[in-house]
Amino acid sequence: MPDKSIKIILAVLLASIVIFSLLPPVGLPDGYHNFVDQRMLLFIPNFFDVASNIPFALLGLYGVNFLTRSKKDFFPLDLSSKLPFLGFFLAVILVMFGSANYHWSPTDATLLWDRVPIVIAFVCLFGGFLSDRLNSRGVVLYVTPCLIFLSFGALAWDLYQFDQGGDLRFYLLVQIFPIVILPIVCRLYPVGRLTTEKHLWQMIAWYGVSKICEFFDTRIFILTNETVSGHTLKHLAAAMAVLAVIRMLREKTRKSV
Repeated sequence: MPDKSIKIILAVLLASIVIFSLLPPVGLPDGYHNFVDQRMLLFIPNFFDVASNIPFALLGLYGVNFLTRSKKDFFPLDLSSKLPFLGFFLAVILVMFGSANYHWSPTDATLLWDRVPIVIAFVCLFGGFLSDRLNSRGVVLYVTPCLIFLSFGALAWDLYQFDQGGDLRFYLLVQIFPIVILPIVCRLYPVGRLTTEKHLWQMIAWYGVSKICEFFDTRIFILTNETVSGHTLKHLAAAMAVLAVIRMLREKTRKSV
């Protein structure tokens, strides 16, 4: 394991922590819970923002099934290799429940349970890429659990600052850091048994689309003649990022014909 490469990764991590620590506190925007599409259908409030979470459960269940069932056309995976990705897909399933519950009744309290599975999913996917590229079982056994613990700390910090309007800096860091560091990791360690840089960029692109849709929630609703909101499309775009993970694992484990 090249010392220089590890130093680069650690330097980026340290720089990210310092930068986010120096930033002013980041609270929720005013009116954050007031999403534009509040139509009720089948007695479900905010129906489309709630129902658009269903793909997370479907894709998460497919991912869990793919990793736990033996298939003749695919190479079997050892437990340490697939464990981070299994954690990712299980977290994605929980994203469906957390996000649907939040959008059913958008409040600060329900938002917390929306965020918990999201940070677990980000950390598990990061751990999966890192352990695969570094070819290190220690990343799975030690680094990933530590990162999950620190991610919960980021959420706890926001709750601690709740009376002052909250502080999402470190919650945002949990999402942004993997996006920044994983392309660097893929270049420093170009050989991956389960991961590809191509699919990583697909995940990042879909994540970017989801954030754009979230930002233009009302504008998209108006442009589509109140057919679909930006936040509904955000969920669907984020689900496409999960699909990219599935496609990556299928491509890398499929036996040559």
